[in-house]
Amino acid sequence: MKSNFPRSHERSLGYRLPSSHHLSREIIREILLLFFVLFLPGMLVAGEAVDIRLFDQAGFHLNYAIITIPQILLVLYIIRIQPHLWPPEFGLRLPRARDLLHAAVIVIMLYVTFGVLLLGASVLELAGFDLTPPAGGGFRLTRAAMLPLVAITSLLTGYREELFFRAYMLPRLRQAGVKFPTAVAVSTALFAIGHLYQGVLGVVFAAMIGVVMAIAFRLRPSVHPIGLAHAAYNLLTLVFTLIADRA
Repeated sequence: MKSNFPRSHERSLGYRLPSSHHLSREIIREILLLFFVLFLPGMLVAGEAVDIRLFDQAGFHLNYAIITIPQILLVLYIIRIQPHLWPPEFGLRLPRARDLLHAAVIVIMLYVTFGVLLLGASVLELAGFDLTPPAGGGFRLTRAAMLPLVAITSLLTGYREELFFRAYMLPRLRQAGVKFPTAVAVSTALFAIGHLYQGVLGVVFAAMIGVVMAIAFRLRPSVHPIGLAHAAYNLLTLVFTLIADRA
């Protein structure tokens, strides 16, 4: 497997790249270890009763930031610390103004996807399938005063998940010799199982989000549009629940 790291710089560091086979195994182990550390514990906890009004609690937002910020920094550190990795491949660059436009387009695509899912779910329910989400399957916001904290939490969530599942996993799997469709399938599957607490529809929609985000990252390799889009979608969804509660 050809490395994207400059060979001249590799020699100047006295570093020798591992063999392709060995590197592939190391990459798979690295991905699984990070997933088990960063996401699996939260997924197991989410399997229990979930307070649908978590976002109304200031303490939740504080605890979330304390946990999430080091996790984001850890993934960034792993990308940057290894001499055979090349950060631009992972969409790690300074944000640009046009990232906001690209993020807005992605948000529209997410809501179109959500509409398609709802339409399909309605057809299935008419056919007799029970797709009722479990209790706690959807979060609610009832306190407008929490909106600034919700915005910060949404931003942290968007960047944390998109950094790992798309900006980190997709290039890393490619470095392991995995083709893009397979890499998308793997990253999307890991992303989707984190939404088991939302029931069948939650898992399916998470998988659809994963595919949309992967394609968006492939078209424009930058963590910022997908991170901002993910954050905006989460924030807007909670704002809609706040408006519905007021209504």
